[in-house]
Amino acid sequence: MTHERLADEGFPPRARAIALRLDGRRRIGTYADNIAAIADEGDLGVILVKLGDVLDNGSPARRASLPPELVGLSRRYDRALAVLRPAYEAFLDPGPRP
Repeated sequence: MTHERLADEGFPPRARAIALRLDGRRRIGTYADNIAAIADEGDLGVILVKLGDVLDNGSPARRASLPPELVGLSRRYDRALAVLRPAYEAFLDPGPRP
């Protein structure tokens, strides 16, 4: 869905900005590079949406339904979670952010 269509559908600017950042066509480098960039950028909304996406795609039910040639995606999701969870948890810590 395009940024313009999201606007036409009434999505608020913040939701459109998150969708635009997570648009696969705007990915920064490899999937792993993009996940690292999302974590480094520190945008809680983007982190939460991507974390939810990865948790959904990497759920046990989804993993069990993967054809053998795509089982490697499970490792990709595990690595993404290892990067995104600490980025999210940094927002839970009341200490100073780097």
